Amino acid sequence: MNRAILSITVLIILTSLSLSVAKSGDLKIVHENRAFYIMFPDSNKSYIVGEHGGGADNAAVLSPDDKYVFYTDGNETGFESSGKDLFYYKPKSTERIFLHRLSGYVQNVHWVIKNGHNYLIFLEIKAGYDKTTIDLFDFDERKMLLKMKGEGFEEIEYSDCFRLKDEQGTIKTDSMLCMDSILAQSNPGKYNIESYEGWVYPNFLYLSIRKEPFLNPDYYWDNIQDYSPQNSKGLGICFPSNHNNWTIYCLNTDSKSWIGVLNHRTNLFQLSDSATTGEYKYNFSWSDDENLLGFIKKYPDNSQELIILEFLGDSSYTIKDQLKFKEERDVELIGWSTLKGGFEYMIGEKELLKIQK
Repeated sequence: MNRAILSITVLIILTSLSLSVAKSGDLKIVHENRAFYIMFPDSNKSYIVGEHGGGADNAAVLSPDDKYVFYTDGNETGFESSGKDLFYYKPKSTERIFLHRLSGYVQNVHWVIKNGHNYLIFLEIKAGYDKTTIDLFDFDERKMLLKMKGEGFEEIEYSDCFRLKDEQGTIKTDSMLCMDSILAQSNPGKYNIESYEGWVYPNFLYLSIRKEPFLNPDYYWDNIQDYSPQNSKGLGICFPSNHNNWTIYCLNTDSKSWIGVLNHRTNLFQLSDSATTGEYKYNFSWSDDENLLGFIKKYPDNSQELIILEFLGDSSYTIKDQLKFKEERDVELIGWSTLKGGFEYMIGEKELLKIQK
């Protein structure tokens, strides 16, 4: 009786072990007969998509937990019909689910599970336009999160980070791109950011999770319009508030490139907008309560403007007031006047822009 129980127990253990093995890594994608298939443990195959669709090859990748197959198929858009539609289906299922439409084709697909959430990162290549982007697609939310200019990338083993490549396909050993920073760029309000002193550059913004540059000049220059890439040397503090509640950061403090505002009270970062791009000087001033910032902006026609931003409770801001000058002489911003309730400025004589409450 005891031997029978022992035999049954051993059999159950061996069976459970074989099942656990079968649940992990037994599915795989195979490429044969000019098509992609899912190969099951019993060697049966299920068709995914043809190797070629439209004007470019297709791609297919299995999720790390074997639950989904992501694949592309031609949609007859783009240069020489190289555009792709993104799909997924579940192994052993005949249901095909449409995700997103691209006018380019897809290469180098990586499926990343971050904090239980599914993402796809891949190269999107616009054939005929010499344009390649690194795309981040939120699989669970079914939406494209971010497109960054990039020529290529390679996964760093045992991490959710990637090394960037140049136009010749050579790995750039000093340029790393991690999921934390990609997600922070796609939704900066969700990610806590801290400022640290750097060894090479005076200041860098890092995610609090790890000391990884949040804004890497190597790929950030090409993602914001109206910024000219001149001697990008990291981040610098441009306009710190009087009591350090806010800090405005720039890419290379001499390059006139305002990239965003860090709220030290909430530790949230807000990327810049068109109101803060362009040429400015160091003649800026905060109000006493640090909710208003005045600065002078210069335009290509040599006209100048006094812009007043009002900062809200998080890290966002709106234009409170603005005053444009026709004079080509430099406008000097004197500062905030509590008594008069406005920002004083001077071209010849001292004048005041009163802030309307």
